[in-house]
Amino acid sequence: MVLTKMKETAEAYLGKRVSDAGVIAALKILRIINEPTAAAIAYGLDKRITSEKNVLIFDLGGGTFDVSIIVIDNDVFEVKSTVGDTHLSGEDFDSRMVTRFLQEFKRKTNKDISQNSRALRRLLQHRTLSTSAETTIEIDAFHKGIDFHTSTTRGRFEKLCVDLFRAKLEPVENSLRDTRMDKSKIDEIVLVGGSKRIPKVKILLQNFFNEKELNKSINPDEAVAYGAAVQAAILKGDKSEEAKDIQIRNDQNRLSSEEIERMVKDAEKYKKEDQAQQEHILARNSLESYCFNMKNNIHDDKISSKLSTSDKTKMNEVIESTLKWIETNQLAEKDEFEHKLKEIEKLCLPIMTKLYSNEQFAERTSKSHSNGPTIEQLD
Repeated sequence: MVLTKMKETAEAYLGKRVSDAGVIAALKILRIINEPTAAAIAYGLDKRITSEKNVLIFDLGGGTFDVSIIVIDNDVFEVKSTVGDTHLSGEDFDSRMVTRFLQEFKRKTNKDISQNSRALRRLLQHRTLSTSAETTIEIDAFHKGIDFHTSTTRGRFEKLCVDLFRAKLEPVENSLRDTRMDKSKIDEIVLVGGSKRIPKVKILLQNFFNEKELNKSINPDEAVAYGAAVQAAILKGDKSEEAKDIQIRNDQNRLSSEEIERMVKDAEKYKKEDQAQQEHILARNSLESYCFNMKNNIHDDKISSKLSTSDKTKMNEVIESTLKWIETNQLAEKDEFEHKLKEIEKLCLPIMTKLYSNEQFAERTSKSHSNGPTIEQLD
């Protein structure tokens, strides 16, 4: 969870390695290694490298994008270069697709919902083109009771994001240039992060490296954590046949002890504030979820047909007014969200309870008639 104070702290140290985050979290820091190095360790142990190899780590995550070239020689991991683009990540692909669907919704309904953060969040949940050649998006009651149904293909997605895909190769070229290394000298290309799931990224990399096979032997989601855990075990002395002494070069300066101490105190100081913020978000989400559940009930043909027009009107009015209130009161107190939830439950709960009670009564009556005595007519 990114809280206000943590955001301010991160911004204050932007551009420096957050090498003491573990200390602030009350963990004992043995050594700090960057993500590409951790991924390289995971790869190196998996392959049991005994001769020098040049490994390119392509790390494309949701919010970050880094390319590193690491030379592995037996147990020595030397970072030759690391090039990143803080303005280009997996989120850019999501944003591009969301913008396209918003334009389509506006074209179909003449309604602009680009400022509706709640609708945007619901749209972001529907992304499957990394694993499917075609996908269908169906969102009931997407905006003011209007459903949104559409479909798209991987081909359209790739055409829409063609400039983003091309931009992914620039850090690769810069990293090779920094190390004065020809691309033919790269022995392995290791994919980390979401890049392993985007077919177009893999095709571009293969084409750039003259159809060289990409390394997919390590789990992109676990590689960094696995490599860091292995290094921690080695430093602590827990060794096995697969965990040997590893040297990592290119370490950078850490925060001063005074800065660490101050940040630890800040973390403790804002602990209660963090907890309050978490409770606030939980209360808001509970209210929003209840509204959408009730809204779906109203638009469900099976349920809607059993509700009176009056009940549907009452429920729809309170749901829409509550959702509008949430939209304009994102920073309201937890108690306010809980109070709003009680208000809407006070109206909706009796209606839904009555509906289900009538259904159960009808079901019992039906069974009673079917199980009754059989009367035979005598001639």
